[in-house]
Amino acid sequence: GGVGPNAWELPGISQLQSLVDEVNHSPRIDTRAFSALGEPYWSKTEDSGAGPKVWTLNFANGELGSHSKLNLLSPVRLRVRCVRTE
Repeated sequence: GGVGPNAWELPGISQLQSLVDEVNHSPRIDTRAFSALGEPYWSKTEDSGAGPKVWTLNFANGELGSHSKLNLLSPVRLRVRCVRTE
């Protein structure tokens, strides 16, 4: 994370899940405030049972996933949605 009032960081999975819109089914995010692309979004929350992986969230359908932090050649594109630190 950064330092100061204008610092940004990768969110935890619970922060990403708080953006999921339970009313809309596709996409599962308020598109008036956020874009909803079909690729998963990174979180900083590690998947403790799966080696060097982190949890991801796909706002197109609200599904959680687990992706390797090491496999940069993966055909899956992962996006980033940063949050401001306090």
